[in-house]
Amino acid sequence: MTLRTLTSLLLLACAAHAQGCSNETEPSDADAADQPHAATKHEDATSHDQVERTDQAEAAKQDTAAAPAAEKAKPAASQVETGASGAQTDPDSKFCGVLDVTRSNCQRCHAATPVAGAPMPLVTYADFNAQAVSDPRRKVYELVRERVHDKSKPMPPAPAQLSAAALTSIDEWVDKGALAAANTCPEPATEAKPTGTVSEGEFKWPEDCEERYTFVAHDRDDASKPYMVPANTQEHPSFDFDTPWGDADVQMLATRPITDNAKVIHHWILWDTKERASLAGWAPGGIPDMLPDDVGMFMPKGQQVLTLDMHYYNLNSAEPQPDRSGLEVCITRTLRPKTAANMGLNGSAVVKAMSRAETPVACNVTTDQEVHFLGVNPHMHQLGVHAKLELTRGGVNSVLWDAPFSFTEQAMHPLDNIHIMTGDVLTTTCTYVNDRPTDVKWGDGTDDEMCINWIRYYPRGAFHCKAMSSMMSGQ
Repeated sequence: MTLRTLTSLLLLACAAHAQGCSNETEPSDADAADQPHAATKHEDATSHDQVERTDQAEAAKQDTAAAPAAEKAKPAASQVETGASGAQTDPDSKFCGVLDVTRSNCQRCHAATPVAGAPMPLVTYADFNAQAVSDPRRKVYELVRERVHDKSKPMPPAPAQLSAAALTSIDEWVDKGALAAANTCPEPATEAKPTGTVSEGEFKWPEDCEERYTFVAHDRDDASKPYMVPANTQEHPSFDFDTPWGDADVQMLATRPITDNAKVIHHWILWDTKERASLAGWAPGGIPDMLPDDVGMFMPKGQQVLTLDMHYYNLNSAEPQPDRSGLEVCITRTLRPKTAANMGLNGSAVVKAMSRAETPVACNVTTDQEVHFLGVNPHMHQLGVHAKLELTRGGVNSVLWDAPFSFTEQAMHPLDNIHIMTGDVLTTTCTYVNDRPTDVKWGDGTDDEMCINWIRYYPRGAFHCKAMSSMMSGQ
């Protein structure tokens, strides 16, 4: 299957209600649900072009009007020059190399106009040399160096962490005084694109796509108006929808994220509230998702069975922000031969105060026909740092997914059509670092925790996994 990373996926929206041997996971992290509104249908092939897109971030240029450089580890005095604005420069400065790193890895969110809740840009020398928002006593470049080396909460978020060469480039620049380059840094070959942007011609709907609908955030009283995100807040509203296809049997073939106000939208998840399972999601870096040609995703039918959970981050603004972000969905009434679904394999999420914890939980697989795994989407909250999924068959263990986890970059990661059989054992392991003075337990809230490996598989309903010490959720 060709899978794309989703939004979210996921990022903060939750999928389970309580621990135990439950077969269901509650859609969660929503402050409130509104009255259902009909989704917007798209009949023609070009209607999606009406969606407002974020502008491309302007090409990064070095700012020669920067504040004085740091005092430590300065190069020899003969190498240091003073620019026209009085800023110290160094012909051997590594800053241009650092700028190349941030262009490739950071400016998707830390653009000239930051998006997805990023607190500052990382585009010019002045940006790096500015006072940090979180600690005005320090410079941004000091915190950048700390975060790129942070094992628990690295930046960029997992799995897109910096290479050893990129880390060395930052370290060497800071060690030599974090000075500006004497000359303007070369322009990038391609400009950084704001997260969530899908340009004209970059995505083509499947040929058998019969209907398209949008599901977006909206005013509680008037669905034609945007939702207003309150100033100086972080919140998780939800929006309920009737299925625009009524009681018909349909499959979802692809989804396209709609990013309206990139400054505040952090992530979203579309839930099947009837089956309590995720259907689609987006987080920073998420792109359109398309299923294999012979596979379609099961979609519910009826009233109030779709819930769009949003996560907004507007802590850096004193003004309310309008938003109509969400997604466009392609469906077919002519069903493909294989129907996929998502199921959550749940682990433990009880973490003692001031501790690091790994929580492996296994389940025994039973199937009534051949089952194939297409993708895995780990889900935790703010304390999660690592996710793992293992398959044990006949005493032989194989790792399906093993990577750092980031609260801000949850996504559906492709698996190579892995065949699952009765008698297999699947083990979900979540790793947490709790630096709080209180214990953390499983729960819906942002300050609670969860441990779920969402599995996309087919055929729907043929896969069951009886947990040994936790729970399983979904279809």
